[in-house]
Amino acid sequence: MKKATKPRKSKALPTFETDVHTEHCCVRHGCAYGQDFNCSVVNKEKPQSYICESCAREGIINLDILKEVQNGGKPHCPHCGHILP
Repeated sequence: MKKATKPRKSKALPTFETDVHTEHCCVRHGCAYGQDFNCSVVNKEKPQSYICESCAREGIINLDILKEVQNGGKPHCPHCGHILP
């Protein structure tokens, strides 16, 4: 008879709880609700879920490019690598 094995625990990726700020605010352009000093995105407590409209107008089309720009890089096309104005 085969010995029963314990089910393996899955190692899930770390997750974070979303809130109104993670869905609407931007680490680059600020809190969508004015000067909310408890903004979890501006205070860098939680990452934002989407880019904001201002980022999109600047050519920042995804969160990877936003992170690069926040670290001193320039926005660029993810397909060809061309630096955007």
